[in-house]
Amino acid sequence: MDFGLVFGHVIVGLIPAFLGYLMMLGGIPEVQSLSNHFAKVKPFVKTMVYLAGVAYVLDLFGGLVGSVLDLEDVAAFLRITYRSALMFCSLIIAYRVLMGIKDIEIKTEKKLDADKLYSTWNRLAIVCLFTCLLAFAAELAVVSMAIYFVFSIIYLVSFNRTRTLYYE
Repeated sequence: MDFGLVFGHVIVGLIPAFLGYLMMLGGIPEVQSLSNHFAKVKPFVKTMVYLAGVAYVLDLFGGLVGSVLDLEDVAAFLRITYRSALMFCSLIIAYRVLMGIKDIEIKTEKKLDADKLYSTWNRLAIVCLFTCLLAFAAELAVVSMAIYFVFSIIYLVSFNRTRTLYYE
């Protein structure tokens, strides 16, 4: 989830995604022995630290900011494609982590609400897909991004519930 304040052609990230990936890298060793999904996702998380960091720096200098796609504007197309790729990579990482949580739930026989988390992730993935597809239509893009924001918050709340259950 990467949201920021827009000032002309500059975006200042409120919660830079690359920091979230760095935190994730720090947490993986704690649960890595409980599921091989965490070891498998680690290289993707490392890659996303860099890709999200590049996006953050480009945002600061106006590189990924722009209006919705003008079919003649290659830069706008590249911006939307890069952002969409970041969203899909983020979903893949979240899915792998979710599968790791399911493994932990089975191994430890601890209720972590993995099924509810999966259901929430599934809805988020569908909204993400529509958001990426609608990024090419001005009015629909704004609405779909708002819906994506809401579903991202719902997912984070659900994930926090799982985290709380893990530490109980």
